Amino acid sequence: MRRLFLLLVTAAISTNAATIFTAGQNAGTTLDAVDVTGFGTTGNEMGGITITGAFAGGGSAVCTWVNGGGNAGGCTAASGGRGFQLALDGDTFSASWLLTNILGANLLSLTFDGPVGFTVFDRATGLFGLGEGTAGSSLGKDASGSTSSAVGGSATYNNQVATMGNAAVGDLYAQLVIAFDGAGWPRVRRPTGSWTPTILVCAAARRALAYRNRARSG
Repeated sequence: MRRLFLLLVTAAISTNAATIFTAGQNAGTTLDAVDVTGFGTTGNEMGGITITGAFAGGGSAVCTWVNGGGNAGGCTAASGGRGFQLALDGDTFSASWLLTNILGANLLSLTFDGPVGFTVFDRATGLFGLGEGTAGSSLGKDASGSTSSAVGGSATYNNQVATMGNAAVGDLYAQLVIAFDGAGWPRVRRPTGSWTPTILVCAAARRALAYRNRARSG
């Protein structure tokens, strides 16, 4: 099980450091997947996952991940003067996800929904996080990271995923929410006039070979 989510933030608006950490998980509704892969997933293998950004003052913007060339992929969301861009080029276990707040209001949270794009989010388990958890999923890692500003945040995993008709182990989840502290992440302009990326996300992924067409409680 290997759904790493390291967030390294480069807002460059303050010298005060903050952190992003995993707050926990909610079992929620259990989703069934036929199986998951135990090898790397790139930016070109997550087509269909949806990412929703919630903004200060109300309103949201949603984008659907599009597979690109090579190992790249990404999406852009814009709605009502609010928006963000997210991209990744490489293996999600080692390459950085690039997030930019591109329009208006501060970004309060990002919600990643995996099922439509056959993707799961994999928490660390076992001693020192070296356990496999769900059979065949390989290693996972909890969402964590640091920022270069005073704005940190927390990650919460929702809706556990079970495979091959077995009970859920508690390492795989269908949704990951990153909530930013306080007033949220601003849109920041470089001295050159271009918009600076606010967050670099290094996130390992696992492919769900197929989700069954049903969910079950517990």
